[in-house]
Amino acid sequence: MSDKKRKNGMLTKEWKLFFLIILLSLIAYLKSGEDSLVGMDGSIVRPNYSNGDESVYVTAKVEGVGEEDIFVSLKEKELTVEEYEEIYTRFYPDLIVLFLNGNESLKNIHDDLHFPKEVEGYPFEIEWTCSDGAIFDENGRLKAETNGKTEILCSICHEDFIREIVFEVTYVPKTKLSSEDIFNDLSDNI
Repeated sequence: MSDKKRKNGMLTKEWKLFFLIILLSLIAYLKSGEDSLVGMDGSIVRPNYSNGDESVYVTAKVEGVGEEDIFVSLKEKELTVEEYEEIYTRFYPDLIVLFLNGNESLKNIHDDLHFPKEVEGYPFEIEWTCSDGAIFDENGRLKAETNGKTEILCSICHEDFIREIVFEVTYVPKTKLSSEDIFNDLSDNI
């Protein structure tokens, strides 16, 4: 066989390997939203949002040519504005439940609030700021002894998505009844 034919044959095998690499890169780019970097079928998937960038070595095999390890780096999934809005819609009620920490409502706070830095299952980072440090400390613990109102700023962000919510809360101390108050209350109802 001539050297020219041998070179053409090798060039064809190199092109096969090149196209296989391009195909693997394309698969990695197109696949998203899955938890595992390498799927059961051997496909490469992009990391989901808030999982960070990831890398993996894959082995490309071309029959009759050989195999080669290829390093593939994948960026985490970037969310669209619509995806952020949909996630935020699910996130908000979960945030409120955690924030209230067993209290009835924003207008009837009796105990500590909870200022989570994140909510499990969501990509957002959360920061809290009290307008008046006399009622709640920076962690949501109650400091006041008497009724009071305050505003709490909740800043929610992930990459370019930012939301700020101002919660107006009213602290109403739990009423402690004396034995005399209980006796009088019972007497009035007999």
